[in-house]
Amino acid sequence: MIIWFSSVMLTSLLSVLITAFVEKIIFFAALLLVLKWISTAVLFVLTFRIPVWIIISVVFLVFILVKLIATRKKKPDEPWKQYKMDCFKKWLFEWKYSIRGGIIGLEAICKKCKCLLSSSNERHYHDPNRHLYCPNCDSKYDSISNKMLSDVKKIIINRIESGEYKSSPYFKK
Repeated sequence: MIIWFSSVMLTSLLSVLITAFVEKIIFFAALLLVLKWISTAVLFVLTFRIPVWIIISVVFLVFILVKLIATRKKKPDEPWKQYKMDCFKKWLFEWKYSIRGGIIGLEAICKKCKCLLSSSNERHYHDPNRHLYCPNCDSKYDSISNKMLSDVKKIIINRIESGEYKSSPYFKK
């Protein structure tokens, strides 16, 4: 409110001064007129009969109401955002979506118990000489390359764009 008030005051002052210069009015007479207007505005604000805390409270309540209404009017999530798991090649994957809808957190999970898979070689997660295993049920899986993860993301995007995700047994409607 202070920024708005100061910008209004600055605009008023500059407009009078520019008008005075353009119209060749005496500069000091224009400045005196602006100062008189500012003092009148300040006196008006200071003699306002409603306490400032009430004005601040009303503005705060209006702000909260606007936020509540805005959150209720948000459109429901797109149905494809419920598509978070599917089987590609011989692996089961699960993932999340970023706020903008991109695929994040793509992880291979066990087909039997849906636990996240662990690598037999933790230092080199995408090392082709290692395998993946389920820490819960000890199932073993072949390793996954970076290229395969990239391909899986492309397949997911393709299934979403074509609507094919709706026929997936892992799609929760």
